[in-house]
Amino acid sequence: MFINEDRVTAFAAEVAKLPPADKGLDFYHTFDGKAHDAEMYPSLHQQAVDFFFFACLHQHGFWHADRDGYRAPMFATLGGKRVKGSDALWRALKKALDRESRDFSLYLLANVTEHHLFEVLFCHDDGPLPLPDPMTRIEMTRAYAGWFTGRETAPAEIVEAANLQRRPLEAFLSMMEQVPGFDADPFQKKSRLLAMALMNRPEAFLKPAPGEQLGPIVDYHLMRVALRLGLVELYPDAAWRNAARQWCDSTNEERIRQAVHDALVRVQELSGVSSATLDFAMWSARKYCPEMTEPECGKCRFRDACAKRTELFQPVLRTTAY
Repeated sequence: MFINEDRVTAFAAEVAKLPPADKGLDFYHTFDGKAHDAEMYPSLHQQAVDFFFFACLHQHGFWHADRDGYRAPMFATLGGKRVKGSDALWRALKKALDRESRDFSLYLLANVTEHHLFEVLFCHDDGPLPLPDPMTRIEMTRAYAGWFTGRETAPAEIVEAANLQRRPLEAFLSMMEQVPGFDADPFQKKSRLLAMALMNRPEAFLKPAPGEQLGPIVDYHLMRVALRLGLVELYPDAAWRNAARQWCDSTNEERIRQAVHDALVRVQELSGVSSATLDFAMWSARKYCPEMTEPECGKCRFRDACAKRTELFQPVLRTTAY
């Protein structure tokens, strides 16, 4: 596989044209930015820090598979609405927070039971969220909360400590490399997502220094879009397996992810946009370039810079990184 510099340059030129208002998600407002999205995100209070740490800890693996590979994204029903993947998790946790904020206590989570995690926190209209890796999530929750309770600290204290440093964003990401559940990913997807939420929220919990950049948040949506754009080219055998949605081994997945990461860093350099703007633009592209239905290329703002490799998918690998 290799980075296609011509495609990167063409895509960066389109990204540079994004409206100034496209600043990325602020993890508070609705998609149009006009009102508080009370079904997804907390209101303006300090409890939001604990909420975002825990929610971002579990931002991975919202899809089902069988022995041959990928089969379908996860769906759930909340308030009578059918919701997909990550959106279902945000909504389930916000519903739990509104019902009883003490359910997010670190001491409770350090010894969390299957009942509490899946009948109280990860719960939708029809029962527990149909997450494919329940035992992994129980173990991760206990390790995460146990790390904080064992050190007699809390998420807000990490943010406060980072803000005292000369480069708060860099310090925060470095600190998160020690926290179970955030510590095993060299690309820092969940930590970067968390940092974006803490920076972009109206409260501006995390305060980066001028010039600090977050870097690409490379998850499966961004990899799928990047491959279809042609930013990264796969060799024929890898492309065939990818299009067939077969399992990918960890070595090839890391190579693809590294190439996509590097290509997007180059897009940022050429376009001059922030990580939040680029992430929002590519995350939004999933609307017209989804997993399970035919892409609607004519409606996509990047259609003129796209290779339209619509048969390609994301690497299929079960991981807690994204």
